[in-house]
Amino acid sequence: MDHKRGAPRFRSNRQALALGPAPFAFILCAFNDIPLPKIPKSQFFNFVTQYGRGGLYDYWRDISYGQIDLSGSEVFGWYQMKYSFFRDGLDPFKNGTQGRRAWIAEAIRLAGDNGVDLSRFYGVIVAVNAYGVDDSSAGRNTVLQVGGSWGQSNWKWCNKCEGLTFAGGAGDCPAGGVHDHNGSADYSLALNDPIFQGQDGWKWCNKCQGICFSGGADLGPCPNGGKHDHTGSGNYKLAFGKVGFGGQNQWKWCNKCQVLSFSGDSTQGPCPGGGVHDHTGSGDYTMVVNGSNMNDSFNAHETGHCLGLAHSWSAGPDVEYGDPWDIMSAMRVRTFDNKIHSPAGPGINAPTLQKMGWFSDDRVFTYKVAPSRGLSTVKLVALNRAEDSGYLMARVLTPDHVYTVEFRRATGWDAGIGGDTVLIHELRSNYTTGQRNWQWCNKCQGLTFTGNAVCPGGAVHDHSRSANYSLAADGTGQTGWKWCAKCQSLSFTGKSGDVSTCPAGGAHNTTSSANYGLQLNNSKAEGQKDWKWCCKCQGLTFAANSTMGACSVGGVHDHSGSGNYTLATGASVGQDQWRWCSKCQGLAYDGYSVCAAGGAHTHVGSGDYSLPLDDPTASGQDKWKWCSKCYGLAYAGTPSPGPCPAKGNHEHGGSGNYTLNGGGGENGQNKWSWCKKCQLLAYSGNGSGPCPAGGNHDHVGSGDYTLANFAADRTFLIKAGWQTGDVFTDEPRGVRISIGAMDSAAGTVTITVGPLPKSHNPILPVVGDSAMTLVKRMEEVALDGCG
Repeated sequence: MDHKRGAPRFRSNRQALALGPAPFAFILCAFNDIPLPKIPKSQFFNFVTQYGRGGLYDYWRDISYGQIDLSGSEVFGWYQMKYSFFRDGLDPFKNGTQGRRAWIAEAIRLAGDNGVDLSRFYGVIVAVNAYGVDDSSAGRNTVLQVGGSWGQSNWKWCNKCEGLTFAGGAGDCPAGGVHDHNGSADYSLALNDPIFQGQDGWKWCNKCQGICFSGGADLGPCPNGGKHDHTGSGNYKLAFGKVGFGGQNQWKWCNKCQVLSFSGDSTQGPCPGGGVHDHTGSGDYTMVVNGSNMNDSFNAHETGHCLGLAHSWSAGPDVEYGDPWDIMSAMRVRTFDNKIHSPAGPGINAPTLQKMGWFSDDRVFTYKVAPSRGLSTVKLVALNRAEDSGYLMARVLTPDHVYTVEFRRATGWDAGIGGDTVLIHELRSNYTTGQRNWQWCNKCQGLTFTGNAVCPGGAVHDHSRSANYSLAADGTGQTGWKWCAKCQSLSFTGKSGDVSTCPAGGAHNTTSSANYGLQLNNSKAEGQKDWKWCCKCQGLTFAANSTMGACSVGGVHDHSGSGNYTLATGASVGQDQWRWCSKCQGLAYDGYSVCAAGGAHTHVGSGDYSLPLDDPTASGQDKWKWCSKCYGLAYAGTPSPGPCPAKGNHEHGGSGNYTLNGGGGENGQNKWSWCKKCQLLAYSGNGSGPCPAGGNHDHVGSGDYTLANFAADRTFLIKAGWQTGDVFTDEPRGVRISIGAMDSAAGTVTITVGPLPKSHNPILPVVGDSAMTLVKRMEEVALDGCG
């Protein structure tokens, strides 16, 4: 089938990577040795399925300006896992592999055993009934800890004497007065538990409230006077040495007073036996810590990873998790107490929102630095007031840097940021300014354009979870089904008067298509049933999932009047490489390019790359062109265009002029090389792929090209807390950004961007948190297991 090919330069590269429905399966999983927590299922349900409840549903709808919708999320369980918290909590695979992957795999297994079809969900959130195990995200799935009800809780550390004491009563402290539990976690101890593997003989003292070893000849002096009194105490067990569960170690026995105290601080704490505690002869005990990550900040961060977001950074020095105004800096961010799932917030920085496509380019003011361009003054609207008209972000383009400016108000999800402020970020790649939808082919190692298969759900179709369907070209069944050369989808053309709207714009272009025949209402047909015709867009879409999928006419597909179509899978009949799109539910052709390794290019495992197109200011080597036959990128600066895997030579008609960075200095992926035999660009980090000129690519004489891509396009916070009158300058790049009037009531700020004057004194005020202050504070706060 010779499909007509279109030029990629006319494709929009501002489509979102994540748009529309993103329902999660919320699976509740219990360790087999911890009772279920007393949390109603409605709490989990409200967290992910209903707006106005202060949970993840609210966060992502608000932050993405309505582009991300968790509708369709469901809660399943509780299911009992095969894993024990005390035996497997630290290392379930017994090989050091991340524990979260075990909990996710177990949740998926248990859901399947209980008849849950997970194919209709974007990803999985696993809740485990413990704390101190590995959580965080893995791909589209994530784990959170909701705690359990094991043992006796309410044991706390005293910050005066370092002892572990029961907080249910007032005990005398050897440091004077009563114990002070400020800053303590909540610990649980095994009480009268014959199964728990640990050292018994530990008892509670009803006078000082401490946990003390009672197996020695001396009960030890009590700060309340006399000896410890264990009347009324049960039998406690403590685990020491190598344990199988997560918790806090460095708890030790004092051989003078018999109490358990924390040894990890600079002081050992006063002992009622005189002096400070003496831990000579003690083992290293590990305490089970209680807690929960059922909060908005942690889960927004981890599901952000599921949606494709990377960590945010600060600059000067470069620090990962360094942007406290951005949720992707994990638990080092500025949060607030929303009284529901606290802590909560903050939002996401503007360049990331723009990169994800959650606001359009018409909300971005762009200034390209040039010697002939003067100053420009622009008014910005606060990010959390997107309903107001105006620019949400300003960006300043230089050949190797992008600077962005945004206004943040201390309201909504940003209520904890500490006050209204302007933030300036830098991006050290040109990913967001180039043409996206370039991907690596894992067969020939080449870079190929994939941006023609436009999806009504946003960006291009997602075939990552599809089977390989085969269609009978000019075959039997109901004919009139045709392929569109613009969006790659299949639509029905057999009814006159019906409007077929293409997501790439206008009507479908089916002039180059065969006439496909589909099995309709045939109960004996082999294959997958439940494919239906949409009476609005004329497309063929899968109808057995909970979502009908985005329709190019608007809304979702309408299957009124449709019969039941059956599609064959595999390559047994007709033309294969037709695949289901998980975003729009439609069927689209995935074999729309020619690979030197045979068949069509395959992009499994590829990132999304972006190339500067028709940009005379871009630094690097130009004269790279797109081939309209094989969809590869080839160098056009030599007399011969080079042999094409689609036969003959490359054809560059309709291509723009691409510029590649061959000198480093940009965030991205290097080891991309030119082949001197076929002129194509291919990845050389895996060896050499097959060349259409014969044999493998020959990269001798090539530079080492670096390609900007989604994953490497980091945002770096440039200081913080900019206010009216502050000025940022970058002298080597000739950039000046000054902050003008800030109107908090109107939610706007005025800024001026432009080149540096010929004679100037750079003003670099220290405002807000200095870089070193940020680093120091970050080192003092735990990350809570972010992956």
